[in-house]
Parts: sequence; structure tokens; C-alpha cells
Amino acid sequence: MAGKTDTSGYETLRSRIKNKNLAGTYVFYGEEAYLRERTIEEMRQMAVPLSAESFNLNLFDSSVSPEDLAQAVNSLPMLCEYRVVIVRDVDLYKLQEGLQRSFISILEDIPEYCVLIFVYDALPYKTDARKKIHGVLKKHALTVEFALNDAARLVPWIKRHFKSEGLEIGTQDAQYLIFMVGRQMTGLLGEIGKLSAYSTGGVITKDDIDKVVVPGIEAETFSLVRYICRGEHGKAFELLGQLFEQHTDAAAILGAIGWQLRRIYTACLVRRGGGGIQKFMQVCPGMYSSSAKMTMQLASAVSVDWCRSALKACTETDLDSKTGGGGNEELFELLVLKLIQEKVAHAED
Repeated sequence: MAGKTDTSGYETLRSRIKNKNLAGTYVFYGEEAYLRERTIEEMRQMAVPLSAESFNLNLFDSSVSPEDLAQAVNSLPMLCEYRVVIVRDVDLYKLQEGLQRSFISILEDIPEYCVLIFVYDALPYKTDARKKIHGVLKKHALTVEFALNDAARLVPWIKRHFKSEGLEIGTQDAQYLIFMVGRQMTGLLGEIGKLSAYSTGGVITKDDIDKVVVPGIEAETFSLVRYICRGEHGKAFELLGQLFEQHTDAAAILGAIGWQLRRIYTACLVRRGGGGIQKFMQVCPGMYSSSAKMTMQLASAVSVDWCRSALKACTETDLDSKTGGGGNEELFELLVLKLIQEKVAHAED
């Protein structure tokens, strides 16, 4: 659902870590929290030995003052080469003008022994080229996006984790696990642990995944759309109710439904042009074969016109939810009903 990821910052960071050249300022952001935190820990351990952390490691949150940050950054390291300063959830672009000037002054004069890391964890990272700090960060900091990995990277990683538990999993089943859980490594690790504890054989199968894994929102909304496309309307409303019972964020549900519909629409266009799964995967980079196959199967049950109507209905529901057009659960029930009615109408044309 995200746009194209800029990997240049991450590649530069890995090169610096490999060469043990850590000094400088960093801005870390992105959805892949597990990889981000592992990287921070790797840099901490490389820069500051455990025995010297109390002298050379400073941790700050959003309440940090420029004075405290400046003191930490400019304090000489003791008993090791680097001083590490980690600041979480300070929105550098939204600081008041006076504070921003103070932070700029610090950023423009980072000592060669300091590793300063700004981490966007709970806050989204949004730049503003109009602000002076934007140019300062571009000149003095390395900005690194920790984006969700695609299946090509995750499948080998999943296999390694199961292997460490004395288990195996095939490529197709690893892809299915990603489909069910999502691409966040933290969530995958939790389900890998559950599957490893559950397994009584040496191989993890799709049946094991179906029995043990708690589906993520993308898998749930795929099932919801599939029920609608197959005419299983009772199951569609039941699943929608379960999502709200789980207190799933309404915006996340709608976003995931829209994402599924856009993929099905794309698959319909590919089918209409005479293409198959391979062509669909080319049009949707990062998609793996099992997911592409399921989406293409759904596309065979609907028309291009229905997809367009469904996407329009999602847009209208989004607008209604933002303008107070009813309770979220009621709006979503009406959305599902409209998608069902449109499906029936297009089937009769």
C-alpha cells in the first residue's frame, strides 16, 4: 500500500556499520520497527561496550531540551571511542521557531565522536522543504527509512528462523504465512514462535498456519472481499462484525479494503488484456506467486465495471466517515451491502 521505498539511506548505513564508521547524525523512520530497533541495538553495541554505557549512552524522549541535548552531544566519551545519543519522537519539522534554531545549532556542529540518532517511532516522519532545518538535515544527517520487506527478503528470513527451531517450511507456505500475518517482522516472529511450539512434525504446512495463526488485517479484508465476490454475504457481514469487535481501527479497515479492491481491479485489467499471473506480478512489484494467484482467481469472478463501482463506494464511505455521515460500523455495513448489490447488478447485465 506504500509508495516506492528509498533504500539508498539504508544501504549507506549498512556500509558505515560494516566499516565501523558510525559518527554522525541519523534520522530513522519507517514501518519496520523490528529491523529499526535491531539496527539501533547493533550500533549501540558496536559504538559503546556494555561496561561503558553508563558514561557514554544518553536516551531522550520528546521532552528533551536543547540544553540537555547539547550537553550530551558535546560530552567527551569515556573509556571508548564514541558517545551515543538517541532521541525518540521529537518532530524536528514542527518545533517552535526558537527551539528549531537551537536544534539547528546543535546539528551543525556535531563532534566527530558523537553518534546522534533521531528515531520516529510513534510519530510519522513528514518533511517540509520550506523549513530551514530541512536543508540542515540534508547536509548533516543520514535519513534512513526502515520499510517493510518484500517476500523475496522475508521468505529466506522465515526459513532461517524455523531452521533454528529444527523445522522446515516450503516457499509457498512461507508466502502464505506472510499473507496471513503481514510483512512486519515483529508480528511474523510471534507467529513463528507459536507455530514452532505447535508443530509435532518437522515441516510447517498451510494447515498448521490456518490452525494457529491469527490473521492480520490484510488477510481479513481479503477474506471479506472474497466473500462478497463469491456471494457468501452472511460470512462477509459476520467477518465485518468480528473486525469491529476486535476494535480494529475503522480507517485501517477501509484502507485495507480499498487496497484489496485496487489489486483486484488491476488483476481484472491484466486478465482483460490477455495476461496471466506472471504479468500481474510484473504490474504489482513485490507480490508473491501465491497471493497473485488468489487475487487473479477473485478477479475472474468480477468485472472491471464492478471494481470501479466498488472503489467509488469506498471513496464515498471514506468521505462520509470524515464528515459525520453515521457511525463507522453502520457505514461499513452499508458499504458491504452496496458492494453486494453492485455485484448482483453487474452479474445480471
